[in-house]
Amino acid sequence: MFKAIVAAAALSIAAIVPAGAVTITQSATPLVAFSNPLADSFTGTINENVTDPGLVPGRRSPWEGTALDGSVYSSITGTATYVFDSLRTSFSLVWGSPDSYNSLQFYNGNTLVATVLGSSIGGCCGFNVANSSVKISGLQFDSVVFVSGTPAFEYANISAAVPLPAGGLLLIGGLAGLAALRRRKAA
Repeated sequence: MFKAIVAAAALSIAAIVPAGAVTITQSATPLVAFSNPLADSFTGTINENVTDPGLVPGRRSPWEGTALDGSVYSSITGTATYVFDSLRTSFSLVWGSPDSYNSLQFYNGNTLVATVLGSSIGGCCGFNVANSSVKISGLQFDSVVFVSGTPAFEYANISAAVPLPAGGLLLIGGLAGLAALRRRKAA
């Protein structure tokens, strides 16, 4: 019985394969604002977790025109790198205005695995999709580099999902523990 449980769990995890293509989805502006993690490194100018657009002249808050106007956001002119402690499979953010001079670069170690251009989100100046939540999935990465020409890349609510197989290992451990308890009880 124990071997059957372990084999079934291993097959379930083996069936999980990374998607072959990057998928970009958009949804409505979130109803909650939260602080971004601080960048691990940057070049140029970065304004992290500001709330007053007046403090950052020329920057357009990703919350502009929404109920969360005046909420926390960050902006970069240059580059900002965010490094995660393990591989991630999806990345979400509120992208203020996906301009053609803004991009996200996803790395797995030192290998560039994908680049998402602002123009692929909403075209130049992105006014038709400003303030939308953007989710990028179908890749495995451990760091993201925000790249902006002028004037800036404005964003909020950064989050990155941990891959499902990490949960699978917890499942195997739990099932093994239950099988061991059952075997002990039967003896």
